[in-house]
Amino acid sequence: MVQENGDPASAREFQSEPIAEGVATERLAPKAPIDRRTSSELVGMSPAEIEAQIPALPTREVTARDIAPKPTGASLIMEGRVGVDITPGSQIPDADDARAMQVEATEREAVDAAAEAKRAAQRNHAVELARIVSTAARKAEAEYRRDNPGADEVKVSRDIFAYVKRPRGFANYAQQMVDMFLAQRETLTWSNARLAEQAGVNFRFDAPASLMTEQLTASQKRKVEATLGQWGMSLDLRKHNTISKIKLALRAHFSAEQSEKKFTGTVHFTDVEVIVNGKRRVIQKTDKGPRIHVGKQWMNVDRLKSLLLEI
Repeated sequence: MVQENGDPASAREFQSEPIAEGVATERLAPKAPIDRRTSSELVGMSPAEIEAQIPALPTREVTARDIAPKPTGASLIMEGRVGVDITPGSQIPDADDARAMQVEATEREAVDAAAEAKRAAQRNHAVELARIVSTAARKAEAEYRRDNPGADEVKVSRDIFAYVKRPRGFANYAQQMVDMFLAQRETLTWSNARLAEQAGVNFRFDAPASLMTEQLTASQKRKVEATLGQWGMSLDLRKHNTISKIKLALRAHFSAEQSEKKFTGTVHFTDVEVIVNGKRRVIQKTDKGPRIHVGKQWMNVDRLKSLLLEI
């Protein structure tokens, strides 16, 4: 209901025409100036008469997308289009920042997908090259033996290895792995496959899991030893000569530090007894090997030596 001049008696009812779903009309600014009238000239006119004084304006269709509110950073996050780690007290990015983050995430996914496609292609090339070279080798061997009957007793090994050359500087992965173990101890629980993947991240190199069980070179051992020294630690790298073995040794070391009970004392082994913190236990020779009596149980001396002395 609309009242004219504040007079309830002059109230008139107006009903707008229905608008199709998803479509609205929007008035555009007139190109020509409107013939303005003074308020006194409008007094006494009905709303319809006043409306008639306004020139007809062109209209255009506006879709629901045009009149929908622009998405905010929060809405983009809630829709899952942008991934953000929201912590208490943090500020939700605005729409522009959220879109930039979305673009960055999309570009990163594209780079990762391209790298994975390249690695897959390299693996296929390696398989195909190994097959071609092996086939050519067999053919060449057969032709040679056919032309040289005296070569029948000569055996030929045809082990073919096709591999992707490691990037420059990749040999430093060993010391980087050890430094990571000590700085982030949770990585000591990672599998060899996950560690190999991490080792190749900075070089965009698809390192195999077997890299972790590959024996370290003398140069790598020196660098690993220097890295351990920076952390005030040392390991027998003649025994722990792979990254996997170093990982297990460090994990055992830190697990012992966190144990509830710790042994501090001395153990001496002689031919006839084992002395633990001054307490002597006589070694008994049996068909099951040398043993000492500990409480109500028997303990094998050779196994005890192996445990404590790592021999």
